[in-house]
Amino acid sequence: MSVIEIKSHPIIHIIVRDFLDAPSRQKLIESLLPIRENYLERVIYTDPNGVVRKSTEDTNMFKTGAWLFALLNEKPELSRDCVEILENNIWRDDLRQAYEDTNDLLFRTYPYSNESAILFSSYETGEWMTWHTDERNTCTASYIFTFEDRQLLAGGDFLLSDLITSDDPPSEKVVTYPHEGNFLIVFPAKALHKITKVKGYRYSLNYFADYRE
Repeated sequence: MSVIEIKSHPIIHIIVRDFLDAPSRQKLIESLLPIRENYLERVIYTDPNGVVRKSTEDTNMFKTGAWLFALLNEKPELSRDCVEILENNIWRDDLRQAYEDTNDLLFRTYPYSNESAILFSSYETGEWMTWHTDERNTCTASYIFTFEDRQLLAGGDFLLSDLITSDDPPSEKVVTYPHEGNFLIVFPAKALHKITKVKGYRYSLNYFADYRE
């Protein structure tokens, strides 16, 4: 059974341990395997100035990924289980109740978004994500999971700060969630967050609510 917690420091966010039951998790992972093997590439970003960039050394963003809705539309032979399971569970009743229980307008609006995108993200040894915000959406839900054949050996922690604009937030305004599988975190998109350098492999599905190109 999932364990849902509403956190207030350093900003309101929700964490969910044991997010998916075992059959759903296995089905989701199986549907991602062919994507992992064949369709991951350097992730393209549009920065706040409208400049299109890939995640490379000069941007301090190191990862590969696949935008799932676009990929599945292009390759209909691929299983859609990964997106259907994620979406169905993000909007299930216990999570909707948690969004309401935050008493925060952003989260109470979140379940009614009708625009979204899902990014399948992959980090390998030496890769990381610097402090950043998700500019084009209201809330982000990041589901962290593991493949049996590719485990994380060290690093890959998720760090969350608040709405401050500094790219080096003070420690008292940062919470760290060490990597664990079958873990979901839902947070305001414009809150600073980062991923520490990875040894091994780190995977996540990042759901961006109210996402618009």
